Amino acid sequence: MNITCLKNHLIKALNLSLLQAGKNQNIPILQGGLIKTQKNQLLIETTNLESALRVYLPVKTEKEGEIIAPIKTLSSLISNLKDEKIKLEKKENNLEILSQNSKTLIKSYPLEEFPAFPKIKEGIEFKIRAQELVSGLKSVINSVS
Repeated sequence: MNITCLKNHLIKALNLSLLQAGKNQNIPILQGGLIKTQKNQLLIETTNLESALRVYLPVKTEKEGEIIAPIKTLSSLISNLKDEKIKLEKKENNLEILSQNSKTLIKSYPLEEFPAFPKIKEGIEFKIRAQELVSGLKSVINSVS
């Protein structure tokens, strides 16, 4: 895996993923997220075994691949970088983060230990106009706690 992406896109995706991962101290693999390239997109999957989250972001892909990295560590590190462009590269079984002024290596988890992402079965599908959705939400907003 070898990609280049913008810091702000990656931070947004990691922060969303962080809401799902990192809360279960008993199962360390759940503190990680599957980071996978698909054409010119980066996919980050996280789960807590009850629910799962999949986030996509645009990247420049030089080499496809996948790795499981600790999301909290990655998010903290990326947010402290000053550079706008960041390069993520898989080196052996570790994730190397490169920017103009820094180079960091993060240990990864074994791919085979990450839980399978749940498949969504076919279900009921419907369309609703945005204006109707907003109107409906406004009518019940006072009931939300």
